[in-house]
Amino acid sequence: MGSINSSDEIIPDRRRASRNPFEAKATITLADAAYSVLTRDLTPKSAWVVTDLLLPESTPVELTLEIGDGLDSIDVMGRVVRVASEAEGAAGFAVEFDAIEATDAERIIEATHGS
Repeated sequence: MGSINSSDEIIPDRRRASRNPFEAKATITLADAAYSVLTRDLTPKSAWVVTDLLLPESTPVELTLEIGDGLDSIDVMGRVVRVASEAEGAAGFAVEFDAIEATDAERIIEATHGS
């Protein structure tokens, strides 16, 4: 399945994992600064970062996800794989995780399926 862009072309859905409408607070850390953001569509492999800060594709980022009660966090390294502006419906970018500990992946699955 895919979406339709403004010229009525079907854009294939490149997602590799099913998404859950789960939101989590997070911090994106770049080389020079940290930004508080909201994530959506969190999976053990990726997340959508809701923000007006539009980073170029391939930008490396550190993402600290606040899971559960906010006292528990997961740190993952990743890279920007897709960027969208507000004009495209949801400003932000997709981060694909480079690697994630098995226990952290399990915690994400438990949090997203329990919401």
